[in-house]
Amino acid sequence: MKICIFIASLMFLFYQCGTDRLMAQKKTNIVITNIKKSKGELIINYDIVNSYPEQLFYITTEMKTADGMFIDPINIFGDVNESLKGDEDYQIIWNIKADKLDYNEGDEVIIYSDVSVDLNYLSFPGLLLRSTLMPGAGLYKLKRKKRAFIYGALGYGSLIASGFFWYKGNSAYNNYKLADTELAREDYYKEVEEFDKFSVYTAMGAASIWLVNYIALTGKWNKLKKQDITVDLNNSKFNFYANYNPVFKKPLLTLTYRF
Repeated sequence: MKICIFIASLMFLFYQCGTDRLMAQKKTNIVITNIKKSKGELIINYDIVNSYPEQLFYITTEMKTADGMFIDPINIFGDVNESLKGDEDYQIIWNIKADKLDYNEGDEVIIYSDVSVDLNYLSFPGLLLRSTLMPGAGLYKLKRKKRAFIYGALGYGSLIASGFFWYKGNSAYNNYKLADTELAREDYYKEVEEFDKFSVYTAMGAASIWLVNYIALTGKWNKLKKQDITVDLNNSKFNFYANYNPVFKKPLLTLTYRF
């Protein structure tokens, strides 16, 4: 019964990891959908698409003029200068008249986002359970870096190797019992000792990988908790950028950041 529960839990985790990989393939984007001028205001509509539920995006914006000058807004409100969840139909209203600016062909609006994780959305016991079923899965939820699954590959690889050596040792022991000469029995006994030794070593290696996985998860969680409830994952500002043509009213280029 316990084995069935473990297998079912493992299958569910594999499903969750597969969903995460599918989301990663779709890419997380911030897309400017429309920009228009109205009564001295610049109205910027944008979407945050293909994001993860625990992610927060601290949104800021600025204008790059046709001659290369960067202008920060002063009179601005709406969905800007705050942390937002991934969603659609966000809007920024920039009073360019009050800022004594204009928006012309060749000007660009740039949206920046600091990507962070909301630890209130996650639970340490849940991450610990993930890391028990699949080493590295808990770290992946915090860091969104696929190399965290190296723990899982090494851990289960070591377990499989341990099981293989145990099976070979068991087969050698059966041959030892059936051997009809003393020399053959000695040879089979040596095989049993060798395979048992390798089985123990690889099992110990698997256990150490699980332990290192727990230590890494705990250290990362505590580090993030000490910094803040929401913490920058990347330690740098990524530019989600769109060049929006005010004449044709279409985005010409969108740069995205892939998780």
